[in-house]
Amino acid sequence: MLRRDPRLKPMTLYEYLQDKYPGQYPQVLRTLQRRVRTWKALHGPSPEVMFELRHEPGVQGFSDFTELKGITITIAGKPFEHLIYHYRLGYSGWRYAQIIQGGESFVALSEGLQNAFEACGGVPKQHRTDSLSAAYRNMGGRRSKISRVCTTNCVTTIG
Repeated sequence: MLRRDPRLKPMTLYEYLQDKYPGQYPQVLRTLQRRVRTWKALHGPSPEVMFELRHEPGVQGFSDFTELKGITITIAGKPFEHLIYHYRLGYSGWRYAQIIQGGESFVALSEGLQNAFEACGGVPKQHRTDSLSAAYRNMGGRRSKISRVCTTNCVTTIG
């Protein structure tokens, strides 16, 4: 039965035995639980692995730029080219957002980050970003050793 459906619980198997063979297996529940646990460890599906994310107060802040999909904003009939700079504190989830005219740039990142720090009243120990093109765009498209690291997953320790 376990080979057909490894998700079966020991109690389900116990109830099956009680129905199929009444009175023959009165005291086997604990043994059945141990044997099912052993069988699942050896032959069952791989357990789902989860890594707990634990954020400590004042340790991490996260930045990214977001483009609104499917929405066109116009000013005087002309499209307004913009992104939203988004900042979040890891522990509290406190958020800050700001409209950035144009695209990602070091100036936009710097301005958004400074405004976010001022709005939250402090600076975390680390600032994390993902593949921000602002990390290398201002170098004429060339990536330095530092910007190659920052474009995959940038963590900057502040202070």
